[in-house]
Formats: sequence, C-alpha cells, structure tokens
Amino acid sequence: MAPNSRWALLLLLSYHVEASFESATEAALTHDLMHGRSWFAAASRYLGRSYDGNKSWSCIPPAMSKHIRKETTVDAARMLLDRRPFAFMRIGDGDVFCLQGKGINLENMDYSKYPEQCHELANDFQDFGSQDDSNLFVLVVEFFLCRPEVGRPFGNFLEQHSLHPNFSGFLTSGFYLNLHGLEQSAGSGDYGPLPQTIAPTTFNTLANRTVVVIGPPHLCKLDKTLNTAIFIDGTDAASKVSNLTAAMKESSAKW
Repeated sequence: MAPNSRWALLLLLSYHVEASFESATEAALTHDLMHGRSWFAAASRYLGRSYDGNKSWSCIPPAMSKHIRKETTVDAARMLLDRRPFAFMRIGDGDVFCLQGKGINLENMDYSKYPEQCHELANDFQDFGSQDDSNLFVLVVEFFLCRPEVGRPFGNFLEQHSLHPNFSGFLTSGFYLNLHGLEQSAGSGDYGPLPQTIAPTTFNTLANRTVVVIGPPHLCKLDKTLNTAIFIDGTDAASKVSNLTAAMKESSAKW
C-alpha cells in the first residue's frame, strides 16, 4: 500500500458474538466490537480450560516460529492514529480450515464449499513479502493454535508451503486492533473505558475520517460509532469477492 494523503479507511468487519445480531442494541454491538478487552476470557471459552494470560507455554508451530514479527497490534494502531496507510488482518480458526480446504467454523461455515476462494487464500499467504510489507500486519492469535484441529493443520501448511523469504512475519499478541486509541500494552486486555453508548460517540481513531465499512447488515447500527461514510453489505462475502473488491475500490477512489 503506497502512502497517500487522500485515502478512505476501509473496515472489513466479520465476527461472531453470542448475542443475536438482529436484535442487539448499538450499546451491545459496541461492546462486542471492543471485546478484545476480555480476550483472556475468550481464550478460556475457546480452549475449554483456564487461561489467565501467564505465558508459560507456547502453541506456535515450529514452522511458524521463524516467521514472528516483533511489532504488536499497538504498532498497527499507532499507524491508524498517525493517519498512515496500512492493512491489518486477523487469521483465525476459519482461515486455517480454509487453508486445508475443509472444516466448519463456529458460524457453521463449511469451507469445503469454497475451494476457489480457499486456494486464493493459500496463494496470498505465500505472496506476503513479495513486495514491501512494512505496513501489512497479519495477526495469528496464539490461543487459536492451541486447538489441535487448528494448530496442527496450520503448522502442516507452513511446512508444506514455503513463505516468501522477505515476509516480515506474523503478529501473535493481542486479539483485535484497538479502535479506541488508547495505547495500552498489547495483549493486556485493558482498553480503558468504552465510548458512550447511550449518547453514541465515535471511536477516537475514526473521528474526522472517511470510513467505508464492509460487513454484515447489523453493523449499520454502528454508523455513529464507526463514523461510517459508506456501508457495503458483506453478506455471503465468499461468493461475491469480485463484486466486493470492485465496490471497495470504487468507494476508496472517491476520496
């Protein structure tokens, strides 16, 4: 991504929470958008055992250990605050299932039905680093890898598919990019107080910005919090990647 003083901030948001999306209030959705503040609790639920954040163990596959980046999600958030172009993506269990061409995630998405898109994802992994990736942040949340059905196939993929030698590596600390703008230590789970939800206010990092949001329709409820200028419906995104990409480029080109 080349630095440019005129650019739209694109937010591609796709995540699952336990509450009903359609009936959720803006306050509830705002809380869930910031649920990285309790990612230790999320880790406990995901792993089915206690995880208090004391890193006395590692679930990083050996093939991944040589591709670890020293920066954290705090560094990515700082680029957002500094209005510098960057891309941030989080790799979760669904992406790993996609890389192996099979598996069903928590949202009951069957990745065996999307061979073309999953093949493209595998190619993208091997393309990381083929050009300057200093402003590309790829987060692989470590506790996802602690599940054998996730960590083992991801390690196997990396063993069987060599990554580009210039790839800067994966982030492993944190859960989501902090949109609040407070520079807490990465992975602490402490993001400070949430934005006001009774009288909604915009996330600090998104204020006075042109924001294009791509995601499921319920995110329209967060138009104030996300400072949405344009919303692109990302429903069933896997089947309409080309259309979404075109819509993203068209929206970004307006500014």
